[in-house]
Amino acid sequence: MKRLTVDCWVVVIPTPHVTFRVPPPGLPMRLLLSVLATVSLLPAVELPFPGGRIAITHDGNLHDRDDHGALAMNLALITAAGQGDRLVHLDYNNHLGRSSATMAATMRKIAEDGRSRFALKAPFFDLTDAAQLEQAILNFKTEAERSSATDPLWFICSGPMETAWRCIDAVDPAKRPFIRAVSHSDWNDRHVTTMDKGDADAGPNAPLRRTWEDVKALGVKAHRIAFQSKWQDGSDGKNTPDWYWLRDSANADLQWMWASASTLTFRDDKHPVPYYDVSDAGMTYWVLAGADNAKQKVYGVAEAKALLEGWAARP
Repeated sequence: MKRLTVDCWVVVIPTPHVTFRVPPPGLPMRLLLSVLATVSLLPAVELPFPGGRIAITHDGNLHDRDDHGALAMNLALITAAGQGDRLVHLDYNNHLGRSSATMAATMRKIAEDGRSRFALKAPFFDLTDAAQLEQAILNFKTEAERSSATDPLWFICSGPMETAWRCIDAVDPAKRPFIRAVSHSDWNDRHVTTMDKGDADAGPNAPLRRTWEDVKALGVKAHRIAFQSKWQDGSDGKNTPDWYWLRDSANADLQWMWASASTLTFRDDKHPVPYYDVSDAGMTYWVLAGADNAKQKVYGVAEAKALLEGWAARP
């Protein structure tokens, strides 16, 4: 119960119901409304996380900039769901080989800002650094080999599958069945190095060779869920009003999420307009919400808003 006292009257809010004592005569209504505006009526959202730990791999350093916003959204969702300690691995800039220095730097800044903002303890790895790529594989191996049927490692695969494959390939085959790999994107599932993209080597030593089929062949528990379209802006290429609650929030964390996606993320190089697309974060929400493989539900704006605004309103 939250209790707020102004002069000689009280607003009592036993969430989720609201009860008011009538203010004394002469109290300006605008003061009453101002007070009420500061009191959260949003109940906390509790998600049925199935247990285990979470690992995430992102690209964001070439082609679409959607991972810029999705990275920020992922960190916020995990924190808002109370599972920050469950995140044990995050790597980004996983488009190995070709890379945009500007896009890679943006991902690096969002990762560093988000880790500090949400006080996350998991190690983060920038895969444009060859040494960090090796460290990421080693960290993933360590976490995966701690796994069991009751403590699985959920692996959110956002980007080409090469890094995911390398991480899983390093794991003891006896432990791979306890890895829960999640994908939702045809592009991510199939994207490999090709000569027509200007790569010097599209042969057996190409930096991107592995696909979702290769990942599944390693013996993990694979979850190919529905494309998370409700986390993506509409086809007009404009900032969707459905997400303006982030932009207009008084909460600095929600404002940061909006800025990470809408001012830094664009559809692609041919459509250089702000474009809110955090569809890869739909995989993380799917896991946090119980990982119901049978229903394959596509969540989206409404669920994100309920979780994040409820979290932001907590004392």
